[in-house]
Amino acid sequence: MFRHTRFFYPMKKLFCIIFLLLILPILYAKPRIVSLTPALTETICFLGGESMLVARSAACDYPRHIMKLPAAGDYRGFYIEKLLMMKPDYIVTNGIPMKSVRQKKYLKAKVIDIPATTLNDYIQSLITLGDILGCPERGKKEAAKAAKRVNELKQEAAKIRKKPTALWVIWHNPILLAGPGSLPNSIMELAGLENLAANAKASYFRCSREWMVMQKPDYLIWTPGFSFRRNGIWKVFSEKQIISGLNSDTLLRPGPRVFEGIDQLKKAIESAQKSY
Repeated sequence: MFRHTRFFYPMKKLFCIIFLLLILPILYAKPRIVSLTPALTETICFLGGESMLVARSAACDYPRHIMKLPAAGDYRGFYIEKLLMMKPDYIVTNGIPMKSVRQKKYLKAKVIDIPATTLNDYIQSLITLGDILGCPERGKKEAAKAAKRVNELKQEAAKIRKKPTALWVIWHNPILLAGPGSLPNSIMELAGLENLAANAKASYFRCSREWMVMQKPDYLIWTPGFSFRRNGIWKVFSEKQIISGLNSDTLLRPGPRVFEGIDQLKKAIESAQKSY
């Protein structure tokens, strides 16, 4: 009887150790995340969750080394075969195309639609992604810092008595401008500019070159991604009026680099004002 008892306890201890070795990796395993929106990918990396990313969208290109990850989707939707192979726990995206909505039923992953079009969206995404990544306090802290920076920029802009006027050219053919409710509109306000298209009927809208000329902007912010000289718009507006050469990714993605983009725009405007 005594010998059996002595045998039982070491075996029980061994079973406990084996159980812990099996269960602990599951309990503490990092979630596998696929991010299909560039701004969200940048925010995940900013919060320290880069090691949890297993795939990205074809447009996700920052931080640069993130491009080593396989692409599992683009603006048209999911690459369903890739996602099935990746076996992610979460798929985060800004808007889900109808095709991908139908494909969701084949995935075991939780698909989370996180708005990523405005500065307020960015601040909220810090909190949402902080929860997903397991760092809620970091997410809240960074969200508070971002909100504080927005308020500081608003106060700085409010001190400008006569704000320079501007139009923001998103695309050249057809001409696409930034209107009310858009990220560029918010950035212009924070940079101390008056958007002459702030009363348009859409956040992004088409217009003619003649309409642009009639608005008589002090500046055109040019971010289609290539030289304005290829478009011939410099024949209508003075080159000194055209603010180009900006890093459009920092300005058009509501992510951690957006404040860097705002500072870049402010410096460009200051430089243009000195050249007049």
